[in-house]
Amino acid sequence: GTVFYIELPFKKGAPHPQQTLPDASKAGDAGTDTDYSNRRLLLVEDNELNLEIAKELISVTNVRIDTAVNGQEALEKVSASSPGYYSLVLMDIRMPVMGGYEASRKIRSIDRPDLRQLPIIAMTADAFTEDKQRALDAGMNGHIAKPIDLRELYNILGKYLSKKNEPGKPDPKTGFKLPSFPPAIHWPRFLQVLPAERQVWYSGYFLPLRQ
Repeated sequence: GTVFYIELPFKKGAPHPQQTLPDASKAGDAGTDTDYSNRRLLLVEDNELNLEIAKELISVTNVRIDTAVNGQEALEKVSASSPGYYSLVLMDIRMPVMGGYEASRKIRSIDRPDLRQLPIIAMTADAFTEDKQRALDAGMNGHIAKPIDLRELYNILGKYLSKKNEPGKPDPKTGFKLPSFPPAIHWPRFLQVLPAERQVWYSGYFLPLRQ
């Protein structure tokens, strides 16, 4: 029941110049090279808030997004899809029912050539070298650490969804353009799903997602 009062003296600083977000109609690099409307990805995430934030960040590229809330649901959607239906899977690791590593291994075990080549990227707060190796051992193609670095996220999207690449057969030597930073996100809608304590740091293109 004790209450503490603390006073912290601060010097008054100079006003910080307000950052202005780019006009979506003048997005520069965010043109045809980042229009993935002919691609579809599967976003697998069990946390509702993380799912909404990730969808908003990814949707600026116009890619079609399907979602799953655990590895079992992801496995069912992928196995029921027609060949080439998905160009990319972004897979959370720690989920109920079935985790991301197990889901990835089971997807790779399906007797379909396209699913053996389907890019699967791990999204996890486990970011040590051994965690990255676990993702590779489970048949995944790469790893994005949480909190998610937006530049890394858009690099992954560009690598696997570029129109210059065939679905499931990315060419790492093919050049692509990143979206303008910050990307042309619908910021009012985005902030509605982001609680006050979760902040987007524009200067680093970095978003702290709940882990």
